[in-house]
Amino acid sequence: MDNMDNFLLFLLAVTLAGAVIFGVVYGKDPTRIFGGFMLDCTIGAALCTLLGALSTARHLSLFFSILLIALLVLFVGLALGGIWLVIAYLLFNAVQVFKHERHTLQNMLSLLLGVGLLAQMVVVFVSAKLLESLVFVVLFGVLWITEAWLAVTAVSFLTSSLLCRLDRPRLHTDYIIVLGSGLIRGGEVSPLLAGRIEAAIRFYRRAAAKGLHPKLVLSGGQGADETRPEGEAMREYALAHGVAAGDALAETQSKNTLENFRFSKAVMDADAAGQSYTCGFATSDYHVLRACRLARQAGLTKAKGLGARTARYYVTNATIREYIAVMLSSKRVNITVLGNL
Repeated sequence: MDNMDNFLLFLLAVTLAGAVIFGVVYGKDPTRIFGGFMLDCTIGAALCTLLGALSTARHLSLFFSILLIALLVLFVGLALGGIWLVIAYLLFNAVQVFKHERHTLQNMLSLLLGVGLLAQMVVVFVSAKLLESLVFVVLFGVLWITEAWLAVTAVSFLTSSLLCRLDRPRLHTDYIIVLGSGLIRGGEVSPLLAGRIEAAIRFYRRAAAKGLHPKLVLSGGQGADETRPEGEAMREYALAHGVAAGDALAETQSKNTLENFRFSKAVMDADAAGQSYTCGFATSDYHVLRACRLARQAGLTKAKGLGARTARYYVTNATIREYIAVMLSSKRVNITVLGNL
């Protein structure tokens, strides 16, 4: 057995070990970002194993050479111009968001990130003399290490988010909580909120077609700029779209997502009258991962999410916001890791 065979066996062992660790982590808590990280590592190791195996097959040597060259060109291209493509996309996306949404801080995240990366690149290329300063080198070294960590965790976050979105409630689920997102013009259901309600209604209809009988819990309190609770407006919308009155329950006290789950749990407990039940929830697709984490905090440890589609222009900004929120919820872990890099 030559060195290449030993290396392939090592890669195969790493792949299998990664798959086992991912299975354990995901089985215990599917919302952990570490689970997404382990899946990414496992997929990477599997691809390396595959490429290594291809390189040893004589009749595939030409194919392997072409593939290797293509991957090398892609890597060099991304290394040289990838960051500029990211900056251009973020700035373009910011313009799209500004055309359709209010100019609030939470809607400026893609703009802020794009401008920040652009400013960093300008400083690096324009002020090359600063590289002679030890302070500058140290500061940028810390910055780049931090950005590398954020990049790794961002990819892991996206993987974990996708896993949560794919793990949907089963049709025999007893309740679907619809998470509120604010009313427009004082008391009307917004397009974003309508998408969430409609995702729950589609589930309701599919279950009904199978002879099942889920109930919707329309969850949302009344904001300072609203003329009525979200839960009431949401229930009215659901009834107008074919949900039976007895299958639409309103929760009207919550002010945030965690309260959505806590107060909806009280509504479900009362409706179930002591009987055991299962529940899921409906929210925007970008929000499913963080909502799963909050559901677990509220005691709904097995709740799974239905993700309603979000307007394309808004997905990037909303995903950045969700990533920041998740990272802040684990800030001690992130500070500890960065402190030891």
